[in-house]
Amino acid sequence: MSSTWQQQLRDNAKRLALQGGELLEMCTDKELQRICNGIGPQWFPEHLRNLIDRFNPTLRQVADLHDLMYYFADGSDEAFHRANAAFASNGITMAKDRYAWYDPRRYWVILKAKEFADICDILGKPAYMAAIRQSNNDIASKQTS
Repeated sequence: MSSTWQQQLRDNAKRLALQGGELLEMCTDKELQRICNGIGPQWFPEHLRNLIDRFNPTLRQVADLHDLMYYFADGSDEAFHRANAAFASNGITMAKDRYAWYDPRRYWVILKAKEFADICDILGKPAYMAAIRQSNNDIASKQTS
């Protein structure tokens, strides 16, 4: 029996104490599927996000938690930078969990996690604000239902 990617994300977040893991408790699997879109902003074409995911499989779950941190943020600069710093920190944790100290992939994943976090810090504000708008719209639609 294979578990879903959502369950694998929950298991890894708990086992590794990943930042943002507590947000998983606030979402159903269906909500996770809607909120988490892979590595890259929602406005990237899906095939491009899939390609980035394929080249960075260890960081896919890190990106999912990052998406949740954006979605549940309060819109502040502090929350924005905290989510981006968590991307780097969680990426380092995942790299160390997946690859032994002598495996060059460990250091490659650490480098990519830091690069993606830096890119988000520099260019990610529109994606951050879009996630907050999506969250606010979801809350409004639940209240009218």
